[in-house]
Amino acid sequence: ALHSGDAARALSCVRRAVEPLRHLSRTWGVAVRVHLALGDEAAAQQALQQLTALAPDSPHVSLSTLALLRAQGDVVTAT
Repeated sequence: ALHSGDAARALSCVRRAVEPLRHLSRTWGVAVRVHLALGDEAAAQQALQQLTALAPDSPHVSLSTLALLRAQGDVVTAT
C-alpha cells in the first residue's frame, strides 16, 4: 500500500500487523516508514524505539534511523 502511494491504507495495514507480528523487527521498520510518509515523526520515533528495543543489531534500526533523520532535515548525520 505504501509503494502505491496510499499511506493511510498502509497505516491501517501496519496497525493490524503490529499486534500479531510485534516480535519481528521488519514490522517496526515498516511502521517507521509509514508514519514518516504520513508526516508523523513522533509516531515514527516511537516505532523506532520499539524496533531498537526489540532488535538493536537489526539492519532495520539503521535504515529507520536514517529515514527519520532525513525526514527531520538532518542530512549531515544521515549521510
